[in-house]
Amino acid sequence: MSTQRRSFFALKCAPPDLAFCAAVPDRSLSGGDAFSLGATVFVPHNGSDKTVVEQPGSFRFGYDGGAVLFESKNLGRHRSDPAGLHLLENEWNRIDAVYDGEVLRLYVQGIPVYEAIATGERFVDGETR
Repeated sequence: MSTQRRSFFALKCAPPDLAFCAAVPDRSLSGGDAFSLGATVFVPHNGSDKTVVEQPGSFRFGYDGGAVLFESKNLGRHRSDPAGLHLLENEWNRIDAVYDGEVLRLYVQGIPVYEAIATGERFVDGETR
C-alpha cells in the first residue's frame, strides 16, 4: 500500500522576522526527496539579502540582491541571475524552489529563472541516510 505524505506551512512574517521549519519526520528539504517551497515576500528598497524560511543546518530559502536563493546541506547553493528576471523592489514578489529529485528550479512570479541538476544524499533529521 502506498501513501503520500504532504506538508503545508502557511506563514506570515514581518521584518525582521523569518520563519523556521521544524523537522518533518522522514522528509528532507535538503536532498533526496522531491519538494516544492514557495513564499510571497515584500522586497524593500535596497533589500539586499533576506532569509525567508530556513531549517538550521539543513536548508535556507530567500533572496539576495534581486535574485532567488536556495541553499541546502546536500544540494549546494543555487541562485538565479539578477540580470535576468529579478525581484522588484517595494513590491510583493512570489518566489518558488521546486526539486523533483534530480533538477532544482527557481521561479520569480511563476516564471522559471534558474535550473540545475542537483543531486545529493538524503539528509533527514540531522543525518545522511
